[in-house]
Amino acid sequence: MKIMVFGAAGDVGQRFVAEALTQGYEVTALVRRESQTSLFPEQVKVVLGELDESEELIDVCFTPRFRARRITGFFDGPSDRNC
Repeated sequence: MKIMVFGAAGDVGQRFVAEALTQGYEVTALVRRESQTSLFPEQVKVVLGELDESEELIDVCFTPRFRARRITGFFDGPSDRNC
């Protein structure tokens, strides 16, 4: 299954990407700065852009088709109830 992570260069985003990879997901990571593209292993597709660039995001999100799905096992404890 394919997922896209917005904010992938942040602390939580990087941990989320790593967990998604260990669970076998194909990951696309959205980052804002070109210097952040080197934060991820080769198997991660890194897209450079901003959330307000709607045309580019539509292309990335819907080609190929992505489905929203919660990855289990990433967050542990009571704080997970509201995720």
